[in-house]
Amino acid sequence: FLRGDEDVVVLNASPLPRLAFSLPAVPPPKCRVVLRDGRENTLSTQLDTVVVDTDDLRVTMLWRAHSAGGPHDVAAVAVTVAS
Repeated sequence: FLRGDEDVVVLNASPLPRLAFSLPAVPPPKCRVVLRDGRENTLSTQLDTVVVDTDDLRVTMLWRAHSAGGPHDVAAVAVTVAS
């Protein structure tokens, strides 16, 4: 998995011939899932997708978490991010 502090270099895919930066080293979000039966699970999240929009010079980072059971077992999801 990605850590979030990797160096990125994009060549010939933007108005600039070379676009170089480091991904922000932010802590992963915390994810708490409440199941319909009342149990609560805290899930670890992993950074697994990074989208580099070279037109708007924007980076989107996506973390994922996995829980046992199906989507119909979940009553609520709370995601918190460190500020």
